[in-house]
Amino acid sequence: MKLKNYMKEGQKLPLFGIGPYLIYGIGLFTAICIILFVYVLKIGKPDR
Repeated sequence: MKLKNYMKEGQKLPLFGIGPYLIYGIGLFTAICIILFVYVLKIGKPDR
């Protein structure tokens, strides 16, 4: 059984365009920002 190739001859973008790449990029960026924010917030609090 051969997997179907959705790329046509000379086609530059995959079948779904750049949407999935944007979603993964934005998700990764958001996760990094949340982790950094929590880390900085934890360091910025004074000890009581």
